[in-house]
Amino acid sequence: MNHEPLTLTPEEQFILACLRSEFSGSGNTDFPAFDYESFDWDRVYKKSIQWRIAPLLYKILEKRIKSSLKNCPPLEGAGGGQPSIPKHFLEKIKVKYLITCVANNAIYKDLAEISEVFSKAGIQFILLKGSHLAKFVYQDPGMRPMADIDILVKKDDLQKAEELLLQMGYYQEHDKIGPFHLPYFLHQKRVKSLEVHWTIASSIWKFNINIEGLWERVKAVRNNGSEMLVFSSEDLLLYLSLHAVYQHNLKAFGLIPYCDIASTIHRFAHGIDWDQLKQRAHEWGIEKYLYLALRISHEMLGVCVPDHISCATQSEPLNETIVSEAINRILSIKAEKATYTDIPHLFYEDFHPSKSLMKRMLFAFRRVFISPEKLAACYKLPTNSLLVYLYYFVRFITLIYRYFILHYAYLILYKLNYKKEPVYGEKLDLWLLLPDSKK
Repeated sequence: MNHEPLTLTPEEQFILACLRSEFSGSGNTDFPAFDYESFDWDRVYKKSIQWRIAPLLYKILEKRIKSSLKNCPPLEGAGGGQPSIPKHFLEKIKVKYLITCVANNAIYKDLAEISEVFSKAGIQFILLKGSHLAKFVYQDPGMRPMADIDILVKKDDLQKAEELLLQMGYYQEHDKIGPFHLPYFLHQKRVKSLEVHWTIASSIWKFNINIEGLWERVKAVRNNGSEMLVFSSEDLLLYLSLHAVYQHNLKAFGLIPYCDIASTIHRFAHGIDWDQLKQRAHEWGIEKYLYLALRISHEMLGVCVPDHISCATQSEPLNETIVSEAINRILSIKAEKATYTDIPHLFYEDFHPSKSLMKRMLFAFRRVFISPEKLAACYKLPTNSLLVYLYYFVRFITLIYRYFILHYAYLILYKLNYKKEPVYGEKLDLWLLLPDSKK
């Protein structure tokens, strides 16, 4: 590393060393030389949960232990060069893997049913994020947790897809809507949250992402007998980088986004067209975010990336201070909020200041005065109750509090408190927010 190394505990170093052994491509199956007897294994477990890689860590440890010797001695107090990893720790972290495996297999079963219904209606969809990664990149549903399910459909199919899901017994949370997906779909007996996207980036972000091109390059995969679509490896890397670095400002999901990138490169190492990846990142206008994501994955996880891809963007070198701050933010998970980028996605497109006052007022009106049936569903009221109409006032106050007072009040306080002295991560946030200076 060219920047100052981070001060990490031995337990944190151990976790990163395990991940590097998986993704570096060195083929080294030996455990790093740590004093395992002095480890606080509870700290290892808690940090793996915080970094969101507990199931992945379990599988790495299981594989490394099995491959160390053909006749593996007992895990606890193992000798002969074997790491002395307590059995109770392995059993505890194994539970996280098994829970993830059961939950994800149920999700893939539900996806197969959705795929069958959509297929009969002539609707295709692309698996996004975890639903693509767990089974078709990691190749083990238990290794990659999923908070919710995300699929991409063509914009012309949105209404029909929504109708079909409602017919399947899904209902929508109309308070949870994003700039590029429908309100969340929930089901009493199925996946806990399903998002139906029609694009992968809000138009207000000013990127030049060709959605039609994404559809032209999709690959077919099979899940429980159903054919589904996934991004090409190049498009997947671009999407993961944009999602982790720009959309979430390196603040969400711990290490898992960079393990996703590392696993994609590790799995498709010989099939990635790096020149196409570089060219497409330039066309989309997201070079800096791709290169930072790749650099982070290389520095933390040992991912092998070609020099002409990882060294710099086409327009300007990647500042080492930015790299250091980014890694520090990810590993510490304690960075200051970047309030000027934390305004909810609700406003990115429809309520952005660039929109006319009339359009913003119309948007606000539509958000408050949804249909009585949808309002009743939001607050779990009988649809024939007169109380439904009183809840329009409740909804108005709730939206004002949630999207204005909480965020804009914080923004004002932030500026008052830190107007003279920059806080941790501010330069990084500005770098993330601003486009390349030479574009």
